[in-house]
Amino acid sequence: MPYKDPAVRKQKHKEYSSKYYEANKEASKKRISDRKKERKKEWQEFKSTLSCAHCGENHPATFDFHHVERHPDNKKVSKLLQGHNYGAARKELKKCIVLCANCHRKVHYAEEKAAKALRDQTPTPKL
Repeated sequence: MPYKDPAVRKQKHKEYSSKYYEANKEASKKRISDRKKERKKEWQEFKSTLSCAHCGENHPATFDFHHVERHPDNKKVSKLLQGHNYGAARKELKKCIVLCANCHRKVHYAEEKAAKALRDQTPTPKL
């Protein structure tokens, strides 16, 4: 019997889900584990198709994802992957370019050097 009240419906769904999980605990754990392994394998296959935007390095273990524009809302792709949130990681990749670890560090070094030069050129206001 459906419940019209959202709070009651939510509570009944929670109760049902708990009972189902307890009755099928091993199958649920196996299904979740298998899905995580499958998605991880898909991610590794996806990474194997990429290469560094600067030097062309194509080994998946060296890849970093560099956000083209810095913004407070940007999320680290590696953090999203730790939570097994592959959909959000792919979405975040649209804001990034793929760089190998060496090129990524060189890009950040150049950005920091340019920012420092800009700070040095800007006169500080006297109060």
